[in-house]
Amino acid sequence: IIPDTNEAIDVCLDPSMVKGKSKSRVTYIDKDTLRLLNDMIYDRITKTRKQKDGSYKTVIQRKKAKIEKNNAILFTSSKQERLTTEGVYKIIKRTCQRADNKIMKETGRNPDYTKRVSPHTLRHTFMSYIVNDAKIPIPVAMQLAGHSRIQTTQRYVKSSHEKTKKTYQKIRWE
Repeated sequence: IIPDTNEAIDVCLDPSMVKGKSKSRVTYIDKDTLRLLNDMIYDRITKTRKQKDGSYKTVIQRKKAKIEKNNAILFTSSKQERLTTEGVYKIIKRTCQRADNKIMKETGRNPDYTKRVSPHTLRHTFMSYIVNDAKIPIPVAMQLAGHSRIQTTQRYVKSSHEKTKKTYQKIRWE
């Protein structure tokens, strides 16, 4: 069900599903992401069949749809099992390899993302962006990241000499 509003939807994660397994967490999802997730699930339960006239028809596979309806796992492996940490690393590595190949073909240089990118790198990049560029307050960023200590979130805050100088110049001394 995709809501008519653009308002973010609260998603409560069960403690058994999150790191630490000791507390539930709330995260948020927007309408576009929910639509992508719906499409992903639809792709898992459908297949395309060739018709007698040469056209193709998409059909829902009832057994897969029944399994999917009762499935509490959103991201699964090809065997419909919970995606493991190793599985996530493989997906990221494969995607980085494709990016490396494309950039190598287009520019002749190899950025070597395969060796430099990990799930933690992506999380760190997201956190750095929301704190430093999107100017999300640290307490809000802390909640989005699921951190229990503000010191953990503060690791993502970078302050350059120029940024500090510009901020100082904005202060109105009276």
